[in-house]
Amino acid sequence: MSLLDRIISGCFPVRFCRWLASFWPASLAGRFAAAVAASWSTSVAGHLWDRLLDAESHVPGSLYDRFVGRIHRGARHFGAFLSVQMRHSLFVRVGKSLAARFGGVFSQSLTGRALKAYGFRRMLITAFVLYLPLDVILREYIGFDLLSSLWDEAFLCLCVAYCIWRRLFRRVPRRTCTTPLDSPVLLYLSLGVCLLFVVSPDFSIALAGWRAVFQYMLWFFVLTRLFESDADLDCFFGAAAVMITVLALHGIYQYVIGVEMPAGWTTSTEAGVRTRVYSITTSCNIFGCLLVMFAPLVASFAYTCKRLWQKTLAWAAVGTVCLALLFTFCRGAWLAMVAAVVLFALLTDRRILAALGACVPVVTLIPSVANRIVYLFTPEFAHASAVGGRSLRWEFGMQLFRDNLLTGFGLGRFGGAVAMQNQTQKELTYFYLDNYYLKVMAEEGLFGILVFAGLLCAILLFGLRGHRKLGHPRSAPAVRSAALLSGMVGVMVHMYTENILEVPYMNAYFWGFAAVLGYLCFVRGKAPLPVGKNKGK
Repeated sequence: MSLLDRIISGCFPVRFCRWLASFWPASLAGRFAAAVAASWSTSVAGHLWDRLLDAESHVPGSLYDRFVGRIHRGARHFGAFLSVQMRHSLFVRVGKSLAARFGGVFSQSLTGRALKAYGFRRMLITAFVLYLPLDVILREYIGFDLLSSLWDEAFLCLCVAYCIWRRLFRRVPRRTCTTPLDSPVLLYLSLGVCLLFVVSPDFSIALAGWRAVFQYMLWFFVLTRLFESDADLDCFFGAAAVMITVLALHGIYQYVIGVEMPAGWTTSTEAGVRTRVYSITTSCNIFGCLLVMFAPLVASFAYTCKRLWQKTLAWAAVGTVCLALLFTFCRGAWLAMVAAVVLFALLTDRRILAALGACVPVVTLIPSVANRIVYLFTPEFAHASAVGGRSLRWEFGMQLFRDNLLTGFGLGRFGGAVAMQNQTQKELTYFYLDNYYLKVMAEEGLFGILVFAGLLCAILLFGLRGHRKLGHPRSAPAVRSAALLSGMVGVMVHMYTENILEVPYMNAYFWGFAAVLGYLCFVRGKAPLPVGKNKGK
C-alpha cells in the first residue's frame, strides 16, 4: 500500500464509512435484501428470468454473421490485391517521396508525437467522447457556418474511411463485429428510410427530419468497428469520465456565481431557485440528462481502480456529478438518476440502494429542491400544464397520432426541432412535445413507435444478457457494462419528459453507448474468423 493510500485509509471519513458499512449485513435493510435475494433465486419468476438472460445468442453462425464475415474476408483479400497493384503506382511513389522528405519533421512535431504515443484510432475515439465540447467550440467560438454545420458529417465519414482502410491495408482482429443489437437497429433504420419516401409532402423537410433522428444511429455500426482492444475501451471510459467531471465542475461554478438564466426556467412560486446550471449546453434539462448518462460510468471507476486514492478520487467525481445534477433543478433528470442508480446497484452493488434511500430524504429537505417537487402537486402547476404546458402539448400530440395512426404525420413535420425551424402548416400551432416517445408517435405513427420501443427493449434485454455473461458482477467488464446500460436506461426514462434524442450530441452519445455495450458484451473476445484457402497470400 502506497503512502497516499495509507493516509486516505486512516482518515476519519473513510474509517467512518467503513464503520457504517460494517452494520449492513446485520441491519434490517441488509437482512431484508438478503432474504429477498434468497427467495428470488428459488422462485418461479427467478428461474424464468434466469432462463431468459442465459439464453444463447443466435447471431454467431447466423446468415447475417456469415454475410458480414465474408465481407470482412473479402476486404482483406481485396486490400492485399490493391497493395500489390499500387506498390509501384505514381500515387504511392509520390507518397513515399513526401514521407522521406517531411516525415522526420512531422514525427518531431507535437501532432506527430501525439499520434505516435496515442494512436490515430484512439484520437478518433477521444474526439467522439468530446463531441459536445468540439461542437460548442466550432459553433460558438470559431463561428464558420459551413464548418459548424458539416463537421459532424465529416467526422463520421472520416471514421468510416478509417475503418475501411484498416480492413483493407492493415492487420485488424480477424473477427466479425456483429452483435444481437444489429438487427433491431437495422430494422429501425430501414423503417426510417421507408417513411422518408412514403410520408414526405416536402422531401427536404422529411430528409432533415430523417437526419435528425437516424443519421446518428450510424455511430452504432462505426464504433463497434472502431474498437479493437481493451486499451481502446479504457481510452473511451477515461476520456468520458474526465469530460463529464470537468463539465460538472463548471456547472457547480455557475451555481456559485449565480449564472443568469431565462425567466421561463422557473415560476414565481419557486423563488428559492436562484439559478439553474447548464454548463456549455443550452438547456439545464439536457445538461441534467447528460450527467445522468455519464454518472454510472464515473462510478464504475470506484470498482475497477485498484488503489485506494484512485477509488477516493472516483467517488469524489461521482459526488461532483451528483451535485451538479442537483443544481440543474431538473425533476425529470432527478427521476432518471434514481432509475439509473437503482439498476446500477442491482447489477453491481446492492449497498448503493441503502445509500440512495438515505440520501433522497436528506436532499428533499433542501428548500429549493422541496419547492421544485411540491410545485408538481399544486393547482398552479395543473393549471399551467393544462393551459400551455405538457398536458396540453401531449393531448395535441396524441390527437395528431390518432389522425395519422399507421405511418404518422411525417418526419420533421411536428414536435421537434426540424418542425420548429420550418413551420410549413399555417393551420398548426408549433411547439416541442417535450416527450420523445410521443414525438416518435406523432411523426412516425404506430409502426415507428412499435419498432422504436422494440429497439429499446432489445438494448435492455441483450445488455442484461451480455452483463450476465461477462462474469462476476464486480469484475471490470461487468461493471463497465452495468454503467453503460444504467446510463442508457436513465436516458430512456428522461425521454418521457424531454425530446432528448433531438439534440445531436445526445443522440450520438446514446448510440455510441449502445455500440460500446455491444462491443464489450458480444465482440470483445470473439473467436477469430477462419483464414480460409488464401492464407499467406
